[in-house]
Amino acid sequence: MRPSIFPGLAVCTLALTLSLPAQKGGVLVFKDGRWIQAPEIHVEKDAYRLVYPHGQVKVPTKLLLKAVLLDPTAQMKGLSSADKAKMEKGLVPYKGRWVSRSRLAFILAKEKKKLRAKMEEIRRHSQWRDRYKETTRHFAFEYTIPPEIARNYINFFEAYWKVFNKRWRIRQPPRLGKLKICIYNNQKDFLRIGNGDPGTLGYFRFVEPLEINFYHDRRDVQLTLSVLWHECNHYFMYLFVQKGVNNPSWLEEGLAEYFGGSKWDPKTRKMTPGLIQEGRLVALHDAMDGNEYQKLEPLMRQGSRISSIQYAWSWSLCHMLFSKKKYAKGFNRFIVKMAKDKTLKKEPWPGNPDFRWVKPDVQIALFKKCLKIKDLAALEKEWYAYIKKMKVKGVRGYYEAALDCVRWKRPIRAGLYFKKAMEIDPNYISTYEAYSRLLYRQDKYKEAREIAQKGIERDPINPTFYLVLARIEWEKGSKQKAERLCNLAMDLAPDDVDVRWQAQLILEK
Repeated sequence: MRPSIFPGLAVCTLALTLSLPAQKGGVLVFKDGRWIQAPEIHVEKDAYRLVYPHGQVKVPTKLLLKAVLLDPTAQMKGLSSADKAKMEKGLVPYKGRWVSRSRLAFILAKEKKKLRAKMEEIRRHSQWRDRYKETTRHFAFEYTIPPEIARNYINFFEAYWKVFNKRWRIRQPPRLGKLKICIYNNQKDFLRIGNGDPGTLGYFRFVEPLEINFYHDRRDVQLTLSVLWHECNHYFMYLFVQKGVNNPSWLEEGLAEYFGGSKWDPKTRKMTPGLIQEGRLVALHDAMDGNEYQKLEPLMRQGSRISSIQYAWSWSLCHMLFSKKKYAKGFNRFIVKMAKDKTLKKEPWPGNPDFRWVKPDVQIALFKKCLKIKDLAALEKEWYAYIKKMKVKGVRGYYEAALDCVRWKRPIRAGLYFKKAMEIDPNYISTYEAYSRLLYRQDKYKEAREIAQKGIERDPINPTFYLVLARIEWEKGSKQKAERLCNLAMDLAPDDVDVRWQAQLILEK
């Protein structure tokens, strides 16, 4: 329900919900760019009370930019004398100007006709069998999200190709064709059709036919982008490295995390790689505070899957080597030689004998040669010092660190990070959403209710919190309350397929 960093998403939300309000209804415009319609709205002291078929929601006026109400009596409350005079003349405010009631009715009817056509177009392609299909220079896209949102992902992937290709030349073998990107409009389709894992947002299928599958998470588009930067990097490295050769885990995942910490500007279509992964940095600082240091050589020798904290160590190592001028060229040279030097001896990879890899002794010798270093221990100390100097700047780092702990089944640590995030920024809504869901899954219903209620105080039209409360009521045996809360969530977000799916999962119990 929160606005996306993608332009047009807030407008799209309005397009799906705005219609000509009833006499007592109207539309509220939030300061963060969201709009919401209610069939009945009452003006109260410092708040508006929204009445829906399945419940009522109170919205503090401090959250709003403006309100468009069709009830003249309601409009008069709280207005200045000048505005009251305009209201008495039969005028009402709309999009920063005053118009007659008949003019407003005409405008809304015209908009309603256009938006209905747009909504119908989107709905026609909401099922995977009716998905949109589009090809670009390097990719083949298939998606069920609105085209306005898909356009930004399409631009993003092509921009990423240019950035990667500038650093390391890649090409698409004719036999592979263009990489297929499958974008689902909800988690349900991602799991059912895309064969996704419940703990992931997306993945790269590294066996032919190659694919990237992911779903557009409306709650956290920035997280969606980070996952895509990571997974798309695996695809680019697949094209860059010799066929059948596998990079060591620290390098493969470290590079993917390095590009995962990028910034994307949809207006300029510019991607800035190599920013700080604050969630990873939080985990590293905690590990170092607990004297849990990752030794460099064992990390480089590890041939199989690495752990969550080792993702963070690998990211920080790549970040340092790219950031320091004395290492950057040598590290690039090392990556190229690992991928392209056919004289390097390669043997069956322990993780899969169908792949080959450069064994640790050979890899480390090449690493030292390319970076012009003699001692890994000295580099290790420099690495630790580099991490300690990096700063966590905001709430996002602790929020992402908590999400990572949830994915790796570390709920106690996740809870500590969520609490720290709420201390840093008590109004960061994503924290309350994710933390309340975690507490519910741990059967901590009292705590989950408290966090959800705090979330509602800050974001009263967010359906996620009502769904959490619905699950709690269901577990307590209050099925009628659960049903009402599910329906209220759908009242607040009538066109959000994820909300409908989550509500249905509860009701089907």
